[in-house]
Amino acid sequence: MKKYLLLTLLFMVTSCSTYLTDDDLDEMPIVFTEVMYNMGSDVNCQFIELKNVCSKSIDMSGFTLSGNIAYTFGSKTIEPNEFVIITNNKVAFETLYPTVTVLGEFTGSLSKSGDKVTLRMEDDYKIGEVIYGTESPWPLFANGMLYS
Repeated sequence: MKKYLLLTLLFMVTSCSTYLTDDDLDEMPIVFTEVMYNMGSDVNCQFIELKNVCSKSIDMSGFTLSGNIAYTFGSKTIEPNEFVIITNNKVAFETLYPTVTVLGEFTGSLSKSGDKVTLRMEDDYKIGEVIYGTESPWPLFANGMLYS
């Protein structure tokens, strides 16, 4: 089960390119590194962090995040090893993490009982998804204890 969870969370790659081709789709260079769905406080702040894990820039223009949330990337290139944050509440996030830049705000809300978030290309091609939950094997501290 741990192996499945890791494969679901991290769709790591061995190669990538600035403009995605059919060959690149089998080995996507973007990973979900954090899903904060329940801070457990009075603060209404949820976020998703993505990372470019390859050595080349990735044009994310038109990519989307979906599930109980919706976000469409504008004109954005993610540089090698760059992280991007998409949140539901930019003001709250920047208050909690003043040194971290927010790329944008998603609409909707990450379910506090578990769900999945899907990353798709502009043509709706599914690149990958993360499935999170409130029970093992998902870390129990991620549910309301300020861990993600």
